[in-house]
Amino acid sequence: MEKDNPDTFVMEGQSEWEVTHVDDVFLPSVQVQLGWSDVEAAVAQGAIVPTQAHALWATWAAPGSP
Repeated sequence: MEKDNPDTFVMEGQSEWEVTHVDDVFLPSVQVQLGWSDVEAAVAQGAIVPTQAHALWATWAAPGSP
């Protein structure tokens, strides 16, 4: 086990997970599904303020919104 980071460990054998590079998550083809609890979590973590959360949710949840 890595002593510097207790969440890091050595994986042996093959993994069924596909390698993802950080930049890959910003491709237009990547889609995610969010719930209101995810937006609330972003507020709790300080990523956005409550007014931004409500504005984003209102835009995303509006009929016809992509």
